[in-house]
Amino acid sequence: MKNITRQYDYQLLKGEIVKKYSTMRNFANDVLNITPTAFSRILKNKARFSQDSISLIVESLDLNPELIGIYFFTNVSQKNANSNN
Repeated sequence: MKNITRQYDYQLLKGEIVKKYSTMRNFANDVLNITPTAFSRILKNKARFSQDSISLIVESLDLNPELIGIYFFTNVSQKNANSNN
């Protein structure tokens, strides 16, 4: 099986984080208890969110669980294709 590395677009997630926590650094430190560098790697698609992290983020940002796909699984190419319509 071919290994496919997907690139996800986290712009909506970043917007929600900034609205509630002001900075990515605050969010990484206070909510996820990871370094800002580690969080940056995830947002740049160099590492992945764990299921536990996704649950924690949804809870801490008070996101609608039905929208998890939009916040965490929108492909970069999918977003670009949709913006051309």
